[in-house]
This record gives sequence, C-alpha cells and structure tokens, in this order.
Amino acid sequence: MIKLYKSAEINREQWDFCINHSHSPLIYAQSWYLDQISENWMALIEDDYQAVFPLCFKKRLGFVKINQPNFVQQLGLFSQKQISKDDFKVFFNQIPKTFFKSFVNCNYSNNLFLNDFKTIKRDNFILELAYSYPELYKSYTENHRRNIKKAIQNQVNVAENQLSVSNVIAFYQQNVAHVFKSISKKEIQNFQQVCQTAIEKQKCFTLTVEKENKTLCAAIFFIHENRITYAMGAANEAGKKIGSNHFLLDYVIKKYAQTDFVIDFEGSSIDTLARFYAGFGAIIQPYLRLELD
Repeated sequence: MIKLYKSAEINREQWDFCINHSHSPLIYAQSWYLDQISENWMALIEDDYQAVFPLCFKKRLGFVKINQPNFVQQLGLFSQKQISKDDFKVFFNQIPKTFFKSFVNCNYSNNLFLNDFKTIKRDNFILELAYSYPELYKSYTENHRRNIKKAIQNQVNVAENQLSVSNVIAFYQQNVAHVFKSISKKEIQNFQQVCQTAIEKQKCFTLTVEKENKTLCAAIFFIHENRITYAMGAANEAGKKIGSNHFLLDYVIKKYAQTDFVIDFEGSSIDTLARFYAGFGAIIQPYLRLELD
C-alpha cells in the first residue's frame, strides 16, 4: 500500500536505508540532504519503506507546486526491490491531483519505466574508476592530456580541504556568475549548509589547484556509497589558460583509480561542458525529466 507522508512523519533511518539499498543510491535523496535543500518536501512510501518517491514542492499564491530544487539533479522512484513499469505507474497515479504540477527529474534507474510518459531526456556523464590509472589516462583526448601537461609544467599543486565550502562557492560565483542569475540567495545558503553537513558526515571534500599561493581552480565533491559527485567547480582566467580544471579532475581520477567508485560529472546539456567531461573518457548515463500535467 502506498501512502503520502509529510516530511515530519517520515522515519529518517528507514528512509535512508531504502535509498542506500536501492538501484540508484544517490546523495540527493538522503533525508538530511532533502531537509536542507528543500524547505518543503513530502513523499509517497510503500510497504514499510520498500519503495519511496520524494516530492519537493513550493507554496505560491495559494497553490502547491511540485518542483525540482536547484542542486538536486535526480529524484524519482527509489526501491529496494525489483520494480516494473506498472509499479511506477501506481506511484505516479498516487501523486495528489490537488498539486499544481510541473516536472520531476527521475533517477537513471527509472528510465525503463518512462516510455509511456511525457519526458525530456537529459544527459549526465559518468566515469567508472575500476581500471588502473594508465588505462584510464589512455581514454583521455589528446587535448586533455596536453592541458594536464601544461598544468604540470606550470608547477601547480592540488590542496584538499584547504578552502571552506563557502569560499569555494564564492570563488564559483566570481568566475561563473551567470549561472547564479536563476538561483536565489536562500538556495545558495541551503546548498552551503548541505555541503557543511556532508563534510561533518565525511561525505564531502573540496579541492583547489594553486600556484604560488593563488587559487586557480576550486571544486566541491560529494562522496556517497560508490559515487563521487562533481557538485561544483570553476577556474579563473589564469587557471583556464594552463589547464587547472583538467589537472584537478585528473587528480581525482588518479587518486581513486582501481576502485569501485564512479565519478558523476552532473551533466551537461551544454556542448562545451559535455565535450569536457567526455574528454576524460566519461560516458553518458541519461536520466529523464518527467512532465507532470
């Protein structure tokens, strides 16, 4: 039986257990992540947390509108058991008709169940790190190798957790300011709090590329289950000229090579970013945006 629960009614321990034992144990669906990134969320829950479907929403002008929060790439249905297209339809039909609906980005394990729905395909790039570093390096494009060599020649170095998440976010804002035009100050604060909580849970780290004590590139990564998520990263003009962003991601690949980790690059539909991620040998792991009429 599927029932709609308010956030305050949800057993956090059972919820997180379901997410972590599902076919797509993504950090975005963790209860603590949703609590801090989305001011309002509820969920459809089946049979003592065997399957769950989080629903984030906003209240505006008396309407309750389902939305996909910024900094949450994928949600949808998470299940500890094998599910079918019919199972997904049952959950979908349980979404309250009183909600003013928009869309939900479903997680990659839901793709097989969405053929009968109105969806938009989104590309996400991932790189499996099970191979040795020399094998992984062979998959880089010549341009990526050239940029990494350029960074090495400029004698840059990588520092772990030297910059706080607030400083990395500030660096990102300075260098990729146009991205934040559609993101409110409150949403940025929420993301910063999520990162801080993740650090406390040992599920987040920052990296910086530096030369002569000057930051050229900075990034935030989440690490949860076997997934390393490139949550935010940017280089300044000096860093771009010498391949600092290439060097930073190569550092992560080298560090976690020959493990069961996967790097999740979080996108992208932007051609230049897609080519950048693919240049490391990453492959597309698509997910679907489900339109809610």
